[in-house]
Amino acid sequence: MSSTTAPSTSATTPTTTPVPTPPAPVATKTFPIDHVFIIFKENHTFDNYFGNYPGADGSMTAKDSTGATRPLEGPFTDIDYPGSNAWDAAHTDYDQGAMDHFDLGEDGKGFWSSIITTIMHGAFVTYAPVTPNAPAGPVQYYWEIAQQGVLCDRYFTSAMAPSTPNHMYAIAATSGGSIANEDVSTKTTTVLDASGNLVSHPAHFSTSEITTALPNELEKAGKTWFYYQEHAGSNPLEPFLDSLMDNDQSIVNIDVIAGLPSFQTRFVNSQSDLHVMLPSLLNAGLVGNVTYIKPGPFHCEHPAIGGVGDGADWTRQVVNAIGQSSYWDHCAILITWDDYGGFYDHVAPPQVDKMGLGFRVPCIIVSPYAKKGVVDHTQYEHSSLCKFAETLFGLPAMTARDAASADMTNAFDFTQTPRAFSEFYFTK
Repeated sequence: MSSTTAPSTSATTPTTTPVPTPPAPVATKTFPIDHVFIIFKENHTFDNYFGNYPGADGSMTAKDSTGATRPLEGPFTDIDYPGSNAWDAAHTDYDQGAMDHFDLGEDGKGFWSSIITTIMHGAFVTYAPVTPNAPAGPVQYYWEIAQQGVLCDRYFTSAMAPSTPNHMYAIAATSGGSIANEDVSTKTTTVLDASGNLVSHPAHFSTSEITTALPNELEKAGKTWFYYQEHAGSNPLEPFLDSLMDNDQSIVNIDVIAGLPSFQTRFVNSQSDLHVMLPSLLNAGLVGNVTYIKPGPFHCEHPAIGGVGDGADWTRQVVNAIGQSSYWDHCAILITWDDYGGFYDHVAPPQVDKMGLGFRVPCIIVSPYAKKGVVDHTQYEHSSLCKFAETLFGLPAMTARDAASADMTNAFDFTQTPRAFSEFYFTK
């Protein structure tokens, strides 16, 4: 890949026609950013992608339950499957902060799982390039764009749990106590109650359980939002995988968001190939002051489902679309991963409450005002995404989590001359 001047592109007509966004509020003098794009990928730790990134706290080795040091191996495939990312497995892996039981938590229970995790090295895998000074392989794009922007090496998931609870934190700074993905057969989830017990709970959360969320607060302040969950594509297997992953439930099941009059037009889950259609959506003004962009199964990098290389290329096209749009001069693009996926990471997550924090994941920041080539060691979590929007737009904290979170402004220099997108533009 090489950084070149971004070519001009022609817009195509989107297949959906949500209500266009009203004119954006004028950015404040303090923060010359009025649009935030949050790209949410799936299931990889910091060491799994950036284990040997120069200047970052990464590791290419791991400790296991025997006390042995073992190397993080290169992936067997582009969709390596490490094992479980469930609450119980995560806490076994964590081992009270020792981070040395990944061989027990990800032990491949079940016949097929035991075979797969043995072939694929289980949790002890890294996609980091062999030569750090010459990025290559499936994560090459992530390394290249991190070198131009900011890479956060203390960005943790919010809950030591799988995808859905962490998606909820990214939009509401709480999961309502949920520690599991929805059971699609029973429409229930599992919550950690006030007494510390794991109990069954309807998959949706009432307005008394989650009282507000970022879309609600944005609308109260006269700001706008969009939430794009990419629809399954033409591959006949993808709709089935999409139904199993059930990722849109992380917003649909929050009643305070789903009850907004704007929800039917601001939540878009009917658009396939977002990486292709995004230029036309941007040209049509179909984004908000905060826009979430989540890929479908084959673009999300989820182990055993979406290839890392294909997912990175999808992200590249999404970032390029935003960078080539009229929004570039006053936007921030935040790229992160929802949970650890069962992959090893050597940094013990601080425990701020009964839910977490969970394991480290990468976070990359791209903006005309992003510092260049910086590794940010500030402690962040998914609630920091909310805190960043709150800081930019003068919104109140929603929970104790976002109130206590760092707001990510340390990754920016709002006094610098705005950087051209050509610095961040990469070809395949």
